[in-house]
Amino acid sequence: MIVVGSQWILGTFDTHQLPPVTHFSAEVDLMPDVEDFDLMVELSDLIEGAGGELSPFEELHGVALDGVDLTTSVLPLGWRDRLVTPSARSANPNQRVSESSVRRQRIPASRAADR
Repeated sequence: MIVVGSQWILGTFDTHQLPPVTHFSAEVDLMPDVEDFDLMVELSDLIEGAGGELSPFEELHGVALDGVDLTTSVLPLGWRDRLVTPSARSANPNQRVSESSVRRQRIPASRAADR
């Protein structure tokens, strides 16, 4: 999965290094990490259906998953070469954060549709 939009910042910096406003979005824009465009669109729809707004996933985790594809964002040439794999961590350096805890973090979305 590739986190698209401003949510990527939570995988790049520790949350204590960021202003509180970066934690408030109730959705995460996820793009399947596949090269085949048709498969990407199909998987994006599945993400939306399984974890989108008003889904059991959102009810359980407090955040909706927004499945996106290459038509959602304009990405520069070579964008795949600049992808960063985040590590799960918390503000406490002695505590690892579970994957589900990372998914619960919220920040503003930056897609054109949300402006």
